[in-house]
Amino acid sequence: MTTTSTALAVGSISAGTLRPDQLADSFLGTIDDLRIADRAPDGLIDRAQLLACSASSPVAPELPDDASEIIEELIELLDGAANPGWFFGSHPGDGADFGFWPIDDDDQEPPTLRQMLEDAGSRWVDTNWSAPNNAAIDDIIERFDDCPESLQDFDHSDWVNLAECYTRDLLARWGRQEDSIRALFDAYCEAIGCTSTLEALEGQTIDDPDDFTAAYVNLAMSWGAQELCREIYPDR
Repeated sequence: MTTTSTALAVGSISAGTLRPDQLADSFLGTIDDLRIADRAPDGLIDRAQLLACSASSPVAPELPDDASEIIEELIELLDGAANPGWFFGSHPGDGADFGFWPIDDDDQEPPTLRQMLEDAGSRWVDTNWSAPNNAAIDDIIERFDDCPESLQDFDHSDWVNLAECYTRDLLARWGRQEDSIRALFDAYCEAIGCTSTLEALEGQTIDDPDDFTAAYVNLAMSWGAQELCREIYPDR
């Protein structure tokens, strides 16, 4: 079994040059030290070795057309071997200094809602055939995918005030997703111990059938958002 050495996977490995042949020579040395050549795409190591043949020449030779491509693939290979919290590439302050550098937390993109749900093992994003299929939940995930922290607002507000403020939008959702809405509403009722729809809707302002449907959808969607929030923030 091939193992990877991480002892050298920190700091600079090539500085002061952007010549592809010299970079290839340095990168190949590190690939050999880390014992990751077997992870390289077919033919990459051979192409890189051919490119590195002129590394010791004081004068930059004529390079193959794919020299830049070779360097990019080597960087990708080395980056894949970086220690957790580190990356391989040019130093943020010196474009000619290549090595393994710590990732600045400010440069890391925050995880999406879907990623957080997957990490939490949520049934709502499970690809298993037996996982629930709910179009309303899918819409909540899509709406809050880039701002999962906003789901915490449902602790003190609801779907009407945070997502769909017009009755016509709630009615349209009911027309598209009636089965999904019913499933969420039933789960909401079970969670709070209601034995009937009227009991669950107690306190809502209902003057006509549209008000009834809008309130029904609002409670169902609000509960769905709260459910997702509980899954990604279980220790709140």
